[in-house]
This record gives sequence, C-alpha cells and structure tokens, in this order.
Amino acid sequence: MIRRAAAVAALVFVAGGCGTWQRVGSSDAPAPGTTLPRLFDATSMYRSMGFLATGGPLPFVASVRYLRGPAPDSTLALFALSLANNAITFQRSGAEFVAEYRLEVIFKADSGLVPTRHIARDESVRVRSFQETLRADESVIFQQFVTLPPGTYEVSVMVRDRNGPAFSRTERVDTAPDLWRRPGLAAPIPVYQATVRTQTASLPTLLANPRATLPYGTDTLRFYLEGYGITERARLVARVVDGSDRELWRDTVALQGDAGLAGTTIAVAPDRLPVGQAELRITPVVGGDTARAGMGGFAPQGVRRAAPGRVAGVLESHRSRGDHARERSVGRLLPESAAGERPLPGRGRARLAHRPRRGAHHAGRAG
Repeated sequence: MIRRAAAVAALVFVAGGCGTWQRVGSSDAPAPGTTLPRLFDATSMYRSMGFLATGGPLPFVASVRYLRGPAPDSTLALFALSLANNAITFQRSGAEFVAEYRLEVIFKADSGLVPTRHIARDESVRVRSFQETLRADESVIFQQFVTLPPGTYEVSVMVRDRNGPAFSRTERVDTAPDLWRRPGLAAPIPVYQATVRTQTASLPTLLANPRATLPYGTDTLRFYLEGYGITERARLVARVVDGSDRELWRDTVALQGDAGLAGTTIAVAPDRLPVGQAELRITPVVGGDTARAGMGGFAPQGVRRAAPGRVAGVLESHRSRGDHARERSVGRLLPESAAGERPLPGRGRARLAHRPRRGAHHAGRAG
C-alpha cells in the first residue's frame, strides 16, 4: 500500500469572495499579519465562499451550481468535487496503481426527513507511475447533474477511501433558486470548458472547475453563463473586483441564443487577477440584477508555473443507474507533463471520470 498525507497547499485565489491579496510589487499590498494567517487556512477560506470543503483526513473541495431545470418549478444542480491523488490510497495492480473511493451526496429538503436526492458512487482512479500517486494538485474531478425542486436544502458530502481508513464529511445549507420565476441571469459557473446548450431539456456539455481557480499566472479562468427571458444577443458587462470593490478587469460579452435560453462563456486572463480573493460580477448593459461568482483555489507548494494544457477525450452525460440522481457527468483531466509542470485544461474535450494517465483514458463506472 502507498500512503500519503495530504500536502499543505499554498493559497492562490484567482477570482472570488472578498480579500486583499495582490500581486508581487503592488504599491498597496496588505499590511503584514492582516491577511497572511487566512492565506494558509484553506478549508475556512473555501467554506466562507460557499464551498463544501474539508481539510482532512481526506481533503476535498466541492461546489454546487444551479441552472434552469428542464421544466417549470425545477432547477438543475451541478455538483462537482475535486480531489488530489495524494489524498487517497493507491495499490499496485499489474503495471498500474489503482485507488478507489466512495462518494455520497445527499440533498435533504428542509421540509422533511427523507432525502430529496441521493448520489452514491464507487469510483476508481488509475495511474501508470508512482510519481502520479503523489500529486498534490487537483488530480481528480467528479461531477454530476441533479434535478431539484427550488427550495432550501441541507447538502451533505462524504468521501471515503476504499483502500484505507480515511474519510471526510461536511455539510452546509444551500438554496436552489427558482430560475423560471422571472427573467435574469444564473450565477456564473467556473469551468475548464463548456458549450452553450440550446434548450433547457438537455444537459450542458461542460467540465466544471470545482475549486474555481487556476494556479497563479497560468492559463485562463473560464466561466459558463446562462440567461433566461433576456433580449436576444443582449450585451453584458463582466467585471472582476477585489475585496475592496476595486475593479481589476472588465469586458463586454454577448449572449447567444433566444429570449427563452441564451448563454455564453467568459474568459478572464490571469494577468489581470490578484493573488487572493476576488469576485466576478455580470450585469446587463441596460441594467438589471447582477450575477456573481465567488472563486478560490490552491496550488501546492513547489509547483512550477504551468504551461496551458488540455482536456482529453469526450465529456459524456448519461442517466445514472443504481443511485437516485437523474443524470451523471464526470470529467478526467490530463496528468503532469513530461517536463514536470502542471498542465491545465484548455480547449480540448473531456472524457468520463478522473484525470487519466498520460496517453490513456480510464472511464469510471457507468452504472
């Protein structure tokens, strides 16, 4: 058996929440000691921004994002979870190393004791080299769509290492908004890649970025956005602000689609973002409610600046069998490059399940 303790990560927030960390050389950096202790309190920082996060013994970060559901009085929830390889136990299996984990997610309505939705999955992670089992970065991504009635839920998440004793559990109260009630924008969803859907009866084709982050100075942070009942090709103002409400980045984008359902993707270049927290705010040019996304993330100590990478394979969405979720969609990302840098997804296409070994794709259980 190969056991590893989860690595202590250095905080590198790209866009989210509220804070004052800035780039090296900034003339108005925070006073020493004012925000530095929070920098290393990864779990508390994620929780303060609405993520489901645990610091151990099996660290993970998860998020729940919402879109308009397939029918009135329904909301489509996207649950996404991020793990590092070194948080779970690998065992040698022939020429590979294999880890297995159990994931359970419960959406419990506040009006009753019976769970409204229950995700229960047994997943495996396969890598070719021992070095990949030691990865402390975001190595595994799980995602699944669940259709819910609008309302308030207690969301609980449990992850258990099936090859060892480690497990973690956390919960929080969240609200599935009624996005059919009136025109407006859904909250932006951080993604590695996405294609705008054309009807609410279908699932979006996307690969979520559960931690809503990129390592400092790498690639581009992307978001998927939908609008409902908004004028066709309506233009939106997208802004990134820091914890002091200072604008760091601005762009104008147009929705694509019709008045019933329109969407777009937004790309924020990392050179305009601070080290620390920030928030993405999107407002129609003609005025209206502002859609917001708080983001945060971590990069392991000692990780070099990553070259832009890609996502491999094909993102598959299908109905889940053997659990109570309506649909399932899981993504796998590429491993570390030969140069030892961290590749990150770009414009490629995603494959079912986790980050596969180099040059291969290992699908998670379809049932």
